[in-house]
Amino acid sequence: MPLNLFSSSSSPFDAIVERATSHKLTSLNWAIILEICDQVSRGDSRAAKDCLLSIRKRLNHRDPHVVMLALTVLDSCISNCGRNFKEEVCTSEFINELNSKATGVSSNRLVGERVRGLIKRWRKEEAGVDYHMEPMRVLYADLERQGYEFPPLADSVPKKTYDEVAIRKEEEDLAKAIDLSLKDIQRDNADATSNHKGNKYGTVKALYDFEAAEENELSFFAGELITVTDDEDPNWWRGMNHRGEGFFPASFVTDQLNTVVEKQERKKSVSFDENVLITAIQPNQPEAPAEIDEVEEEKLVNCLIAMQDLDPTGERPDPPETCALEERCLSMAQAIEKELEAIDREHNQLVEVNSRLLDALTLYHSAMNEATPFQTVNSLSSVNQLAPPQIIPPISTVLPTQTIMYTPNNMPSNMSSMLPH
Repeated sequence: MPLNLFSSSSSPFDAIVERATSHKLTSLNWAIILEICDQVSRGDSRAAKDCLLSIRKRLNHRDPHVVMLALTVLDSCISNCGRNFKEEVCTSEFINELNSKATGVSSNRLVGERVRGLIKRWRKEEAGVDYHMEPMRVLYADLERQGYEFPPLADSVPKKTYDEVAIRKEEEDLAKAIDLSLKDIQRDNADATSNHKGNKYGTVKALYDFEAAEENELSFFAGELITVTDDEDPNWWRGMNHRGEGFFPASFVTDQLNTVVEKQERKKSVSFDENVLITAIQPNQPEAPAEIDEVEEEKLVNCLIAMQDLDPTGERPDPPETCALEERCLSMAQAIEKELEAIDREHNQLVEVNSRLLDALTLYHSAMNEATPFQTVNSLSSVNQLAPPQIIPPISTVLPTQTIMYTPNNMPSNMSSMLPH
């Protein structure tokens, strides 16, 4: 059966079967194989089907070494996992898959020989005593009829008896390990008891400083001697010194009074009296810098340039003149805000004027384009209506007829030249 038909299905046995058939293994790991058999035997009715599904995935692996290991896992499960697993193995689907591997259709020569050898073993050892393995007998007969050989197998599969022996040996080893661990614990406890109780109600020496956090605890410094009055608790003892009596941690002291203890540097501490009346004192508020009414652009530019040269890590201290310049610029905040408001107002006014001007120009051009032809025609018609044609009277009615006689003496000079002589 091709792998892609069931590779998408997952099984709870995938992980352990992959460990038992890893390509990195140089020899069989019988501990994991027998663990697989135990899980199938202890599982429900579906455990056998899930286990066989995981084995079939490894049987269709491209690496022949993985396939050979998967066949060993399959052989061990058939021998140890009971009837449910045998029924799953003898389904027609899996029998056909074994047939294709035994005949070399979907495997190489070594895998085919291994499969045929296992079929012969299953037919002899399992099919003879369990009728559920009858399809395996039929498969063996078909292969034998086709002339295939069945080489003998060199290895043998451990039965559950071997599993029980291994489990028993493992339990014995575990019991020995627990026994040794208990002995070590008892020896450590004995040493601790000898150190702690050997000086019962005696004197111990402080190894470290201890400051009492509760009223019933005892404070001491490293190197001081403490008289133990109660050491019933292995962790907290009770003792006394010149400061009083109380509990202290047993790990902070030793019964070896000759031990040289390095005195720790004592840190200064502050104690408080709960009965003291506490009065809140208002701290002196830093004087706010005087506000400046005028924006000094040059100082703002210099402040920005100086702040770019500062060390953000704090390793290099800030120059004092930079701090003073920053304070000076901060005092201009009100003036800068007023200046920005004025600029914003002027900008809004300019935007509004520009919008109105654009609207007026648009209206003007629109009116000119629409009114020019109309006014030309109307102007002509108005002229015709206001100035109707008039009848010009004859000249005779205007000017009386006069007869002018020209003589040579009074004839114009230009006409006299035209007369014949």
